[in-house]
Formats: sequence, structure tokens, C-alpha cells
Amino acid sequence: MTQSEIKLSNETFVLNEIERSDWKAIHAYSSRKEVSTYQTWGPNTEEQTKAFVEKIIDDARQQPRTRYVLAVRIKQNGMLVGAGEINIRNTSNGEIAISYILIIGNKALGQRLPAFC
Repeated sequence: MTQSEIKLSNETFVLNEIERSDWKAIHAYSSRKEVSTYQTWGPNTEEQTKAFVEKIIDDARQQPRTRYVLAVRIKQNGMLVGAGEINIRNTSNGEIAISYILIIGNKALGQRLPAFC
């Protein structure tokens, strides 16, 4: 793990850097109309999802890093079920934006994600 890579976990989830190979799992939810209804994006085409993942990877290399997008995976099996994002908007005023998307059938699992906050 390099200095810029992040990995967090609790008993249910692992949050880690998104990899190029994650695009299919991300596309599985980002292409769904019901997921993107109230978003400024989507539903995404495969090309849009691949471009999104490439932008995440590029942003992770920036110095200073101001965008952190982490995959949310089920710890038990590694399945990607969503993503969380923190954007540092203004360092002078401490302005950040936080967003996340979690697609999971078991609400009990989804309720454990805020343990990272």
C-alpha cells in the first residue's frame, strides 16, 4: 500500500481505493434509473462509468489530494456495494462535500456504514 492508498474497515465493510477493474460493479448500480433519479448524473452508459473510474484514479494521484472516492465492499466476500466520496472544496474555510451511495438488500448492513463517520 502506498502512502496515498486508504483502507478502512469495521466488522461488516471495507472501504478502499477504487481500482480500474471495479467499473463493472460500479456500472451495475450507476446504470440503474432508480439509483440516479435524484442525482446530477446517470443513468450511466458503460463509457461514462469507465470515464468516471478513470477520473477517480487520476484524482487520487493529484498532489495535494482533494478528492477521496472509496469503494464500499462487504468484508466477508469483497463484493463492491457502493462508494463514498469526500471532496475538499476550500481549505481556508474547511469546506468539504460528502456523498455516498450504497446498494444493498440487507438494511441491517447499510445501517452499519455510518460507523465510519
